[in-house]
Amino acid sequence: MNYSDKLDVIARDDVVVLRKKDKEYGGSWLKRGGVGAFMMMCRKWDRLETAMERVFAPMSPSGDGGFLPGREIPKYDIIERGIADPREEGILDDIGDLRRYLLLVEAEIRVRLDAKRGRENQLPPKVRVTIDKWDIEADATPPSFGQQKREESLRRDDEV
Repeated sequence: MNYSDKLDVIARDDVVVLRKKDKEYGGSWLKRGGVGAFMMMCRKWDRLETAMERVFAPMSPSGDGGFLPGREIPKYDIIERGIADPREEGILDDIGDLRRYLLLVEAEIRVRLDAKRGRENQLPPKVRVTIDKWDIEADATPPSFGQQKREESLRRDDEV
């Protein structure tokens, strides 16, 4: 297994978390506009940067029930530090929060660009792909996870 095997799960989980928090907090991330949204991302980046600059030598079991200092993890090795960080709200949590803020900001920018260009209700452009002599035409922008589930549900209702 490698990192690419985790991408779909992480992306789907992000959408679930974002929609849940949006219901809970009502889009408060955007309450203070674009500057406030940027500052929220900065805060998460600052936390990551602080975690990277700390001397970090996780403890290792000594065999007699105690613990010995482990090897020091180099500064800015975010992967090793993320693995070794024992805190529930640690490095991995900060990475997820920053990634979700970036998704929110990108989605808001895209919504506003579409509105500015008068494309809110237009269908996405089509893409034609040829795979092993098969010509496939599909939307350039895949449906959201919830939209896909609704469409599958509607198709099943039509079949009954």
